[in-house]
Amino acid sequence: MNGSASFVGDVASYFLESAILSLFLFLLVLLVIRICQIRNPMLRRHLWGLGVVYPVVAPLIYHIVLPWWGWTPGAKLLESGLARPIHWVSHHPTAFLPTLAILLGSLFGLDVLRWLLCWLRADARKDGACAAMHHAQPCRSLLKPMAERLGLDRLPRVVLLDSAYVNVYSLPWSQPGIYLSANLAQLLDTEELRAMLAHEAAHLKHRDWIGLLVCQLCRDLMFFNPIIHLAYAGFLQAVEESADDLAVSVTRDSLALAACLIKVQTLMGRTGLMAGIGVGFVHWPTNLARRVARLLRDEAAQPCPRSHMRVGWGVAGIAIVLAGVL
Repeated sequence: MNGSASFVGDVASYFLESAILSLFLFLLVLLVIRICQIRNPMLRRHLWGLGVVYPVVAPLIYHIVLPWWGWTPGAKLLESGLARPIHWVSHHPTAFLPTLAILLGSLFGLDVLRWLLCWLRADARKDGACAAMHHAQPCRSLLKPMAERLGLDRLPRVVLLDSAYVNVYSLPWSQPGIYLSANLAQLLDTEELRAMLAHEAAHLKHRDWIGLLVCQLCRDLMFFNPIIHLAYAGFLQAVEESADDLAVSVTRDSLALAACLIKVQTLMGRTGLMAGIGVGFVHWPTNLARRVARLLRDEAAQPCPRSHMRVGWGVAGIAIVLAGVL
C-alpha cells in the first residue's frame, strides 16, 4: 500500500512539475521571441522545441534516470543543470506565480505596443510585403521545373528574408518553403541560384527534417557528451552531401553549386553573422572544403539511393543514442 501511494505521489509530482515548467518556459520563450524580434523560422522552431522537451524530460531524468544510472561525473554535471529549477518547483510551486504574472504582463504590454506600431506603419508593411513577393517571383520560376523533376507534391514557396543573417534553409510544414536572405539572392547569378534552390528542394524531397529533429533533440538532451556532437556533425555532413548529389542530378551543373557554396561562405565571413540553426546551406569550413572538393571532382553525379539514406539515418540514430548513453 505504501509503495502504491509513493508511486502515485511521484507520478502526481512529475505531472505538476512538468505543467508548471511548461507554462513558465512557454511564456519565457514567447517573451524572448517578442523582445528580440526573432523572425528566423528555424531559430523559432528550435526555441519552441527546447521549451517543450525540457519540462517533459527534465523531471523524468531527475527522478528516474539519474538514480538508476548512478552518480557518475556526467550524471553529476547533468544533475547540476536540472536540480535547481526542479527543486524550486517541487518545494516552492507558489514562487512561480509572481514570475508568471510578470511574464504575462510583459507579453500583454508588448502586444499592445506591437499592435499600435503595426497600425501606424500599415502602409509601409504592405509595400514591403509586395516588394518581397515581387523579388521572389524569379526564384519560383527557377524552382518550378526542378520541383517537377524531383517529384515534389507541391511547389515550395520562396521567401526572401530582409535580415543581416546570411543563410538559406527549407521548412517542410503544411506549406513547404525555401527561405533565403535577400542580399544572398542578389549576389548569386542565375545558375548558382538554381543550384542552391535545387539543393534545398532536395532536402524537402528527402524529408531530412525528420532525422535532423531527432538528432537535435538527442544532442540537446546529451549536451555534456562530446561524442554526440561528433556524431551529430557527421550526420549533418552526410545529409548535406546527399542533397548535393540530388541537386547535381537535377541541374547537371556541379560547378555552379560549388561556386555557390564558396560565395555563401565568403559572404558569411565578410558580414561576420551566421545563422547556425538547423539545416544550413554551409556549416563549417572543413565540411565546406570537403563538399566543394567532391563537386569539383564530379563525385556528386548520381543521387544517393533512398535505401542507403534510410540505413544511414538508422546508423546515425543508433550511434547518437549509444553516444548519449555512454
